Amino acid sequence: MINNNILAALVVVAILISVVGTSLVFMSNYGNIRGYATGITNLDIESETTLTMVRSTVSFGTLSLGGTEDTTDNNPAPFLMRNDGSVLVRITVEATDLFIKAPNPSSNYQFMCGGTLEVPICPLGSALVWTNMPTTGSLVPLISRLGFADDHDEIEAEISVTVPGDEPAGSKTSIVTFTATEAI
Repeated sequence: MINNNILAALVVVAILISVVGTSLVFMSNYGNIRGYATGITNLDIESETTLTMVRSTVSFGTLSLGGTEDTTDNNPAPFLMRNDGSVLVRITVEATDLFIKAPNPSSNYQFMCGGTLEVPICPLGSALVWTNMPTTGSLVPLISRLGFADDHDEIEAEISVTVPGDEPAGSKTSIVTFTATEAI
């Protein structure tokens, strides 16, 4: 049988061999340690063009012959749209005729870019003055470059109407189409 003192001595020798061996391995590789390495990660993000109509109806109520109304005072409220895509967008506009006696394009039915709290000033190249509403099939620029960041992605389309002096009475409706494409 092995004496306790011999057993304790063997354990101490094993620990010393382990510590010395580990130290020797570390010291032999110490000269090869050289700082840090770098790498490159590549990623492609798909572009997405999505235009959401936040406010899709403008209702002028009742106007008299020769009467004029617009949305710049928010009464009625203008169209409001939001870029929910992942790229800057260019927005064009076209519409069906609103009046029988003044078909599009006419100064009786006009549009322009309108600022919001998010985008107080319309981007350069946008329709900054009243512009005659184009007929369907004639896309005319409304907004040149609308951002997609959540704090900079909403814009208004202001509308102005002047009832022709010889327009027949009755309800008038026009379908306005906004088209968003990736801005270049």
